[in-house]
Amino acid sequence: MPIGSPSARALVQEVESKIDFTVIPGISALESKIDLLGPSILVGISAIESKLDQWDLPAVDEMLSAIESKLDNTIIVDIDDIQTMLSAIESKIDLTVIPGISAIESKLDLLDLADVDEMLSAIESKIDLTLIRDLSAIESKLDANLPVDLSGVEAETSAIESKLDLNLPTLATILGLVDSAEAVGPFSYLDAGGEQDVYEDAVTTRRRIWVSVSNRNMTETGNFRIYRKEDGANYDLYIEEAVLIAAGSERAWDSEFTTNQHWKITYEEDVDEGAARAIPYNVIIQVIE
Repeated sequence: MPIGSPSARALVQEVESKIDFTVIPGISALESKIDLLGPSILVGISAIESKLDQWDLPAVDEMLSAIESKLDNTIIVDIDDIQTMLSAIESKIDLTVIPGISAIESKLDLLDLADVDEMLSAIESKIDLTLIRDLSAIESKLDANLPVDLSGVEAETSAIESKLDLNLPTLATILGLVDSAEAVGPFSYLDAGGEQDVYEDAVTTRRRIWVSVSNRNMTETGNFRIYRKEDGANYDLYIEEAVLIAAGSERAWDSEFTTNQHWKITYEEDVDEGAARAIPYNVIIQVIE
């Protein structure tokens, strides 16, 4: 449809007619309402302004100040209460702890080192007195039970010692029973000649005998003989050894045996030596009791 056509113009006119009948009557109605309510709106605004004038800024400040004051009073009172409570606790502590400490210090002052030393000395004295009394009681018991005259005890002791002396062997006897011994020459064979004892053992304990002799100093032949008392009373010939003097001949001789009786070794020349001669010998005796 062209804008300038009769149809278009008719449409615009119709729209304008609708606006005039709808919008303008609405605006007029609003204005009419405002005119009718104008005094009421003004009264409401005035009331609000009046309320604001009554609650001016100073009044609001006072209200706030009052509120703050209430808060301050409450907080301060609470803090004061806490401080009071703490003070009461401190007071209790001071009244309880400090007097207790003071009492302890006072006790310590009263019980100074000198007093402690005296107390320890008193304790030691008590201990000494107790021990001494106990020891004295023990000594008294011993004195009461021991014989007054010790001479009887001494006599009995002497009798016991005498019995021991009679029954115990001497040290030499003991050594003779368990020890070993030796005998070393030389023996001087006298010019008188004949059979002469080189060494004799007159003991009757069990023993082992080692004996050795030499004729190195002899100028004549002769004989070595060993005798034993097998019956305990009479000597019997046990061994006889003839010794020579020729070059290369044996000049030393020995024997070993066991006996519990007396025994001896002898030498006898065959021809007169014409002088005394030394006969070397060695005897070893081991007791086997």
